[in-house]
Amino acid sequence: MLALMSGATVVPSYIVGTNTYQNMIGDFFKFNKVTLYFGNPIRFDDLGGKKDEAARETATKRIMDAITRLRDRYETNPERRISSAEWAVAHPEEAAKLKARLEAEKAARIEKRKAELAEKAAKEEKKEEAGSSK
Repeated sequence: MLALMSGATVVPSYIVGTNTYQNMIGDFFKFNKVTLYFGNPIRFDDLGGKKDEAARETATKRIMDAITRLRDRYETNPERRISSAEWAVAHPEEAAKLKARLEAEKAARIEKRKAELAEKAAKEEKKEEAGSSK
């Protein structure tokens, strides 16, 4: 964890007013009032500079607990007051649809990138052939 390695102070934060993910482009065209809440700074000096698994677990738990406290204090939408895992259990059909859509979008991005790389390789090969024929 970066905070443990650098000795940095972590300031937990929580954003209220964001939309749930729709798609990469559509989310940019929705304008909502959002509010960013900050919690008390968290230091890890008491961990004695340790960077082992136990120290990482302790630091992660402190950060997540601080974010959860912010969520519980400021979130007004009851649907957003639960973790994503809890939401998925409470809404299995929607979770399955969301997962399928995200996987399809990821697969499409991968295929697009493969096509771009193949096109680039073909252009480079054509360029090499043109250079070697001179």
